[in-house]
Amino acid sequence: MMNKELTMASVNIALAITVGALLSPSAQASTIIGGSTLLNSASLTQLEGWLGEGQLDLTNIFTKQKGSASTDFHAAADGKGRTFSLMQVSGTKTLTDGTTINFSNVVGGYNPQSWNSKTVNSVGSYNLVPNPSQRTAFIFNITDNALFREDHGPDNHGDNGSYQTFNDPSYGPTFGNGYDLFSNHSLTFGFTRTIAYTNDMPPDKFGLLFGSDIPLGFIIGDLEVFTISPSEEVSSVPLPAALPLMSSALGLFGLGAMRRRNKS
Repeated sequence: MMNKELTMASVNIALAITVGALLSPSAQASTIIGGSTLLNSASLTQLEGWLGEGQLDLTNIFTKQKGSASTDFHAAADGKGRTFSLMQVSGTKTLTDGTTINFSNVVGGYNPQSWNSKTVNSVGSYNLVPNPSQRTAFIFNITDNALFREDHGPDNHGDNGSYQTFNDPSYGPTFGNGYDLFSNHSLTFGFTRTIAYTNDMPPDKFGLLFGSDIPLGFIIGDLEVFTISPSEEVSSVPLPAALPLMSSALGLFGLGAMRRRNKS
């Protein structure tokens, strides 16, 4: 009697394990497809938190190489949907007391629309977002954990927050009106200033890089662009991995049945 109970208990456990393995979800970590010198798991988590859509898979579609230009960036990124653009920037900043400090930061921006190379009379064009509720772009400083979203209201200078990105084949990734984050044709130089993007803090203290409505120039080192897709957060155990469990369960079930027939 005890052997029969042990056999049936073993069968039940094996079947439960098999069904659980086949049906239960398992979390799948976010991934950086194509590699990155600017992103790691911690900074990817930082971007995920700012975007607020859960785990993400980022695919590297452009990495700056020696001799790369803005036309290469646009060839890779135009029409590819929403993207994160990241760049390693460095330079010097003269403080109000006259002292000079060196800085080196990873900054960038989230563009919810596709980049493009459209021009009007040989001049680039803005992606304009008149409706404040649809202004979902943002720029960021990963190094200092600083985030700046599109301004949602007009001020005495106009509705600058509607100027989401600037698209021009002669410019690299460029955000805002005038510009909040700019990169040049050779992807070697840029600047930042506080105009269209804000974190509702005094701009002289909390801009993307020290803050100011006066452009702060910098040298661009590495530059990478990533497309964005939701990570498959729920996945099933592959069938081949579950088959040995099922085989074990069926074997135990057959053994128990055979013993019962012999006893009878």
